[in-house]
Amino acid sequence: MHVLALVPALCLVTSLCFVAYMHLSSAGDHSPKTFSFSWGPESQNVTSEILYLNMTFEIVDEKLSIIARVNDNDFNGYGGSFGDWLCIVLDRNHNGKIDRGWEHGDDDKPYILCASNSTVEPVILIDDVNCSVPKKLPVPSPYHTCNFDPQTGYTFNVSLSLQKLALTSDVIHIIFCDSDAQILYPPAGYMHGVYVEFSFGLDELK
Repeated sequence: MHVLALVPALCLVTSLCFVAYMHLSSAGDHSPKTFSFSWGPESQNVTSEILYLNMTFEIVDEKLSIIARVNDNDFNGYGGSFGDWLCIVLDRNHNGKIDRGWEHGDDDKPYILCASNSTVEPVILIDDVNCSVPKKLPVPSPYHTCNFDPQTGYTFNVSLSLQKLALTSDVIHIIFCDSDAQILYPPAGYMHGVYVEFSFGLDELK
């Protein structure tokens, strides 16, 4: 058993007063659904421009396909502890919510998806923005690949087995961490990026 330790490179927060603007696009039932979020430069420290996070969901060969695009314009594979990363948390214990805290933060088994195409397990979601991970190096990820384009940023391609997830709700929590962004200290803690939580419409994808 590995001892879990809070890793500063895996901590981030956005103040609750910061607003993420969301736009939903879909061609109808059973087609991919795309959710677009944006933060102004006063609401995040990833870029000096508007930060966009676009999330596309689709069911492909009995798997939940998630494509996340974020316009971070500098690649960081292994800076800090894990480089830049995306965290995805789904309701894997089927209680209709995303669980947080030291006692229940691993109930939904968060996925840490590193820009270096690696991952680390197990993970505890401490609160909206903080994760605890074991003291070990990431390993090659069976869940995702990540591509970087200096003009458009990161594209994370994620594929998760619907049979193993057995989801009964479609709530999802997303964190993007730019580990080499300037650390800010708003009231809630560290700030390395952004987070959102929403329902992605699983029944409409089936």
